[in-house]
Amino acid sequence: MKTVSMKPVVQKPRKDGFWAVYIRFTFDGQCQFWKTSKVVSSQNVKSKSEITDSYVLSYCSSLILEWMEKLNHVNYSIWSLKDIVEYVTVSESQVSFSSYARSYIEKIDKPRTAKNYALALKHLEKYMGTCELMFQSLTESCLNAWINTMVRDGKKRAKEMYPVCIRHIWRNAMKELNVPEQGIVRIKYNPWERITIPQSDDTVKQAKSPNAMRTFFSCPIPTKPFAMSLMEFGRDVAKMAFCLGGMYCADLYELKKEDYYDGIIHYNRAKTKHCRKDRAYMEMRVPDIIKPLFKKYKSSQNKDPLFCFHEMYATEESFCANVNSGIRQICQKIMGLSKEEDYSILTFRHTWATIAFNELGLDWQAVAFAMNHGSAHRVTQTYVKKDYSPAWELNDKVVDFIFFSDNPGKEELRREEKKLETDRISKNNLLRGTAFYKGKVVAEEEKIGFTNKGQLVALLMKRLPKDIPAGAIVQFVIENLDKGGKWMYEHQKGKGFH
Repeated sequence: MKTVSMKPVVQKPRKDGFWAVYIRFTFDGQCQFWKTSKVVSSQNVKSKSEITDSYVLSYCSSLILEWMEKLNHVNYSIWSLKDIVEYVTVSESQVSFSSYARSYIEKIDKPRTAKNYALALKHLEKYMGTCELMFQSLTESCLNAWINTMVRDGKKRAKEMYPVCIRHIWRNAMKELNVPEQGIVRIKYNPWERITIPQSDDTVKQAKSPNAMRTFFSCPIPTKPFAMSLMEFGRDVAKMAFCLGGMYCADLYELKKEDYYDGIIHYNRAKTKHCRKDRAYMEMRVPDIIKPLFKKYKSSQNKDPLFCFHEMYATEESFCANVNSGIRQICQKIMGLSKEEDYSILTFRHTWATIAFNELGLDWQAVAFAMNHGSAHRVTQTYVKKDYSPAWELNDKVVDFIFFSDNPGKEELRREEKKLETDRISKNNLLRGTAFYKGKVVAEEEKIGFTNKGQLVALLMKRLPKDIPAGAIVQFVIENLDKGGKWMYEHQKGKGFH
């Protein structure tokens, strides 16, 4: 049977003349050194790196005795030397969650996912007040308190996303660092088994009315003599995003020259390309209305990228942040909106989808396809060569609806109709009023000369039969026979009339 041997040794003197003390592990023809906290002077070192200091030898002997006792409880003959050293030298309290998490995040090949995991770790470390978290210190009560702070602070998405990321790292650490069949259990406790992670809040629907969109895109933005203002930049990018099927900022930033040909952009949606089999591929025809913007922001480089956004901003995050800043400036300084009413780049994506569904009467599947959302028919998609022209036609209709019509939209029309219900009526309009009691017509009137509906209702009340008992309910219907419109009311005898 293969056995391991351990011996205290020194290797070479330091600059100050002292020698660092190591424990040398030897196993299966291999050698590994583990550095202790002790040092010895040259007087306590013999030839062949042997130590003569009795105190240091006693300390090392105690360690070796403890470690050998630990190895006696496992079958280490099938392990590597590295596993043996880690098993005896690392305890649960010494396993760093922060170090493991960072190494785990570095291996994630999806940049957006890695960023979310890094944000989760940073937030937890900030809460704990240290950048060197140990597994043992992250107890159930501690993690619950961390989650509760995010709930209390109104973190709509992070209160679910951050704990899920930390839990996933923890589970992977237990799989990687623990080897139960070999008796290696460095992380003995999983607090996440008893922790309930709250669900994130529903996405706030940021869609605006068609007229609000027209107001934004037609705002008189102040010009600068030698530079482009941030408001102009924000409006231009918002217009490009809206007119390309509600395209994301990140996708505009990453477009390459080779992606744009035959008047069509060909791209993979950055947010979901790593988690979809089709890599979230999409083709969108560029409407004529934004082709001048393609020239305006054309990159000066011969090759990638398509737009000059890379020359203006080093990262996608700074690009998107400045776009949103320009959009907010328009909302507050030009449109006079409050901070709570501000738009963002997502506003234009949400509005595009709302117009396509509500105003153009398209079904969910057509809208989802045009916006490059994942489909429930994933298997079928692998068989079919996609035709993207329906998405182009839908996008053209949305663009025409906003820029080449003054249609206020169904919601705005409903508001106008509701407003008309309370407006005064022209005395030249012919009105018909009917009173019902128990479903039977008990009074009628049809004439002109009323300036509001209440006058006709009052006249009908005077003509009601006297035998209607007190407390009874009578229904009234008023119709405008000239302009259209029908209104219904109820009144109780003794309160509404006598």
